[in-house]
Amino acid sequence: MVRAFIIDSASTYELVSIFREKQPDYTYEWAWQSAIAVTNSIIKFPHLSMAPSPSIRGEASGPYGQLTNEINKMNGLVVQEQSNEHLMKMDIAKKDTIEWADTSTGEIRSAYEAIKIDHSFQKWLEGCIKHSWTEHTVRLGGLFNYEFIPQISQILNVDENNLKNIWEYSCNPKNLENYRNYGSDDLKIIEDAFVISALIRGRYHDKFAQLSDIQILHHPIREPILMKLNGMQKSEFDISNVDRDLSKIIIASAYAEKTQKDRISCYTENVGRARTAALDSNSKLAQKNYMSIDEDASFDVAFEIAKELNIRVYGKWVDEVIETCHIMGISFLGLVLNPFPGALLTISDWAVSKKIKPEKKLQLIFSKRRLRDLALSRSGRIEAVKK
Repeated sequence: MVRAFIIDSASTYELVSIFREKQPDYTYEWAWQSAIAVTNSIIKFPHLSMAPSPSIRGEASGPYGQLTNEINKMNGLVVQEQSNEHLMKMDIAKKDTIEWADTSTGEIRSAYEAIKIDHSFQKWLEGCIKHSWTEHTVRLGGLFNYEFIPQISQILNVDENNLKNIWEYSCNPKNLENYRNYGSDDLKIIEDAFVISALIRGRYHDKFAQLSDIQILHHPIREPILMKLNGMQKSEFDISNVDRDLSKIIIASAYAEKTQKDRISCYTENVGRARTAALDSNSKLAQKNYMSIDEDASFDVAFEIAKELNIRVYGKWVDEVIETCHIMGISFLGLVLNPFPGALLTISDWAVSKKIKPEKKLQLIFSKRRLRDLALSRSGRIEAVKK
């Protein structure tokens, strides 16, 4: 069985952030970590879609709308159907999340404080305020989730009615264009409520994925707030050196374009070609196992694949992307599957686990495996990890 896979919008948005900047090194670690993980996911996972919102969802617009619209047109992408079962799971996930937030005020506050000291946080927040708040409030019906206002007010220790007034103010995109003219006290509340809502929404996404028996990739900002899973059952799925370099080539090729719009179009065209090839069982990209190719030889192999796929390769930008990832310590990323409680063991899981000695299973139930095997594994949370 091929497992459905969802990505939260915050992770996908980081591609928009990267293509907004003039040069790769103008961005931050979260952006590159997410961009590489999302790019590999688009290429490799057959059934892929965006995580649902607990709020009434509007149409995506602007650069993010362009990106998601072009991604949704790719071969095999799934746009989630609003079936009764789907809506029921969304409702259950929302109720469960609200109950958790009601009893986890201290935990959420601590997570927020921990996030604020991450060196990516301030650049991420400033980018959201300057470039994405208007689109965000139109798409999600407010800058933060109205249904979470009682919990957010408790976490921030602010009056609930005041927070509702601020939420109503934030629903007008024109207000957000000049939001810094708002009162200084409420200015901080707007920013804090936006981030806290994003954290709670991550918990909601996690619960929805568990109820739906699917896999999910979260933005790094949400890691401290997610429910604790049994780390003893983690499975590591290696992204080969060739896959990593191909993703970097695809991202780098977009920088040859001058505008953000053209960069997004170039990126989606190229990642779409790679996805089509990866999902075609007769293609070399799908058939060949690149795990044995070492770091020194991988770029040349990725370069040849890119040429075969008619992906333009610009040495200057490839060098800058590789150097930026190296400086940020994310030259090598792997994906780890942390199964949800009660996630069913698949035939693929069982076959791999049989190859491991019993004493080893106490530390890691499943061995390292190829990324293509992830779609055949159990439901759970996908974590991008430095290697």
